[in-house]
Amino acid sequence: MPTPVKYHSKVMREVFGDIEHKAQLELLALLPEDLRGDFAPYIQESGWDAEVKQVVKAADRLSAWLKCQAEIRAGNKEFEPAASQIYKRLQAEALPEVLYFLEVFAPSYQRPLDHLLE
Repeated sequence: MPTPVKYHSKVMREVFGDIEHKAQLELLALLPEDLRGDFAPYIQESGWDAEVKQVVKAADRLSAWLKCQAEIRAGNKEFEPAASQIYKRLQAEALPEVLYFLEVFAPSYQRPLDHLLE
């Protein structure tokens, strides 16, 4: 869900928080019972330490930035301000994993699939 929608109001934050919690429980329920305890800390945000939260949030931002890039390539200029803002935030946070992704993998997202195999 786009951040402006998700965080529009206290009610929206609570509703989406409830949806996310239910989704976590459903994902865990799909696993064999003997694996649920092992996977719960990775699926349930409440089990994440500060470093994991930081990396997950950065991955979420990367995903949003890549979505913006796809929209811009499709001619939707409305996404340019958001792409710029997200990119600046990614650069400012300067997580090594993010900077590596932006340097090594992100350029491939700008190329057509046929060109990736060359």
